[in-house]
Amino acid sequence: MKDKIVVITGGSEGLGKAVATKLVAEGAKVVLVAHNQEKLVAACGQMGENANHYVCDVSVPAEVRTTASQILEHYGTIDILINCAGIWTDEELEKADPDRRKKVLETNTLGTIEFTKAFEPSLRAHNKGHVLNVIST
Repeated sequence: MKDKIVVITGGSEGLGKAVATKLVAEGAKVVLVAHNQEKLVAACGQMGENANHYVCDVSVPAEVRTTASQILEHYGTIDILINCAGIWTDEELEKADPDRRKKVLETNTLGTIEFTKAFEPSLRAHNKGHVLNVIST
């Protein structure tokens, strides 16, 4: 993993953060993406200089496109995309607010699709890379 560029959505906590921590320890340059800046800063602080972050709500396609462009501008390309951002509802599904159910789909499904779509041209152009879809929640 030495010097591989790895983008992890949902990287500020939970499974995404655990994977990022392991990859940094193996020499990867990890880019954490999440919607909470405080958690991102704290996570990067724990991981050291090989961790960077971008604030992005993966459920908003325009934010995804902007964030992916910024990452590609900074790094040139990426080696691995790990789609790990995920949310759920705290209630039983049938009782959950319809807006919350919509947000779950926009984050867990459409966010994954949009992030993959945003990096796909670069991955193809460089004829390398991997995409892993985890959706941790």
